[in-house]
Amino acid sequence: MDVAADLIARLRRLGYTLSEQAPGVYEVTLPTGRPTGRRPRLVLPEDVLTEYVSALQSDADEVGLTPLDLIETHIQEELDTVDLEGRNYTTALGVRRDHRGRPEWFVTQAPRPPQPKPASDLRWNPDRPS
Repeated sequence: MDVAADLIARLRRLGYTLSEQAPGVYEVTLPTGRPTGRRPRLVLPEDVLTEYVSALQSDADEVGLTPLDLIETHIQEELDTVDLEGRNYTTALGVRRDHRGRPEWFVTQAPRPPQPKPASDLRWNPDRPS
């Protein structure tokens, strides 16, 4: 059973372009018309993904979806979420083993630029006339 291939096929049907960079590692390009910038890595080693899918089965059953439906949703949320200026900071996402050897979902993001502090005179003061 090639779980990663099934997931990759689903993402391609949604318009994502995935280029395999190494076994189980794909560079993702967003569908046309969506904000671009980064091309995050999607990490899906088959053995870890298969274990992760098995671990998700009961959660998926509770909501009436398949584990791949849940993973697909997580991927879309991470790749399509942007800040107010249309930027997405995701650099990598997928499955890996935690420090105990269990499969886990992960997301890595680039640091966000510091937010400018508002000027003090921009605060509303109800006692000051306009």
